[in-house]
Amino acid sequence: MRTSYLSFAIIALGVGVFPALAQVPVKKVEANAKPLPLMSNGKPDLSGMWLGGIGLVTGRVRNGDGPGEPPPYLPSVLPKVQALAKDNSADPEVHCFMLGTPRVTSWPFPFKIIQSPKEVVILYEAMRIFRDIPTDGRGHRDELDETYMGDSVGHWEGNTLVVDVIGFNDKTYIVGGGTIHSNQMHVVERYTPTADGRIHYEALVEDPKVLKAPWKAMDGIFNHPVGDDMIAEYECLEGYSRDLGRLSPK
Repeated sequence: MRTSYLSFAIIALGVGVFPALAQVPVKKVEANAKPLPLMSNGKPDLSGMWLGGIGLVTGRVRNGDGPGEPPPYLPSVLPKVQALAKDNSADPEVHCFMLGTPRVTSWPFPFKIIQSPKEVVILYEAMRIFRDIPTDGRGHRDELDETYMGDSVGHWEGNTLVVDVIGFNDKTYIVGGGTIHSNQMHVVERYTPTADGRIHYEALVEDPKVLKAPWKAMDGIFNHPVGDDMIAEYECLEGYSRDLGRLSPK
């Protein structure tokens, strides 16, 4: 079983969300020399264990952390974003809430993709999260409950799996560091196999209630973690982060 004790301990000592995660021990990854295999329908088989990480985050979200431009928040929203960025205790992750899409992809824990011609299932080690993504041509359901991870449907554009995600609640951060969103957030993910057997991942975020324009929140590579072929048990214990000083004691 892997627990979040280590990450909580490091985060508690750090100044911000992303500097802290950068200190979590980095898993070794395998270098591949050949493209991913194809499925019976001719589409790339993305199945396997993968690791994203904080390097996927493209936008500077807090105190200059990270490359790229900050998310283009509306002026009316920016004061709240700035205040939350300084308050670690406000981060939904601290309270063991699901991380949301696309934030879960940047977490330093592996995930497993299980693919069939009609669906893609992603099992994330972090927070015991899973996503069931149909790729059989269906669209989003007419009535959606608001959820942490959103409602995902996929389709193929050539060799790229495109996943459209809506139906969010407003209880997660886009990538961390106070990056709030509303229940109108719309995420488009793109999973593209590379020539060396990895996956190039992009996440574009739109939210008319808080963002002035679309924002590419993530752009990077998934690697195979060395020695991991199964998802381990993960337990998030809120009390440990409080004991470490990240939350104010009750």
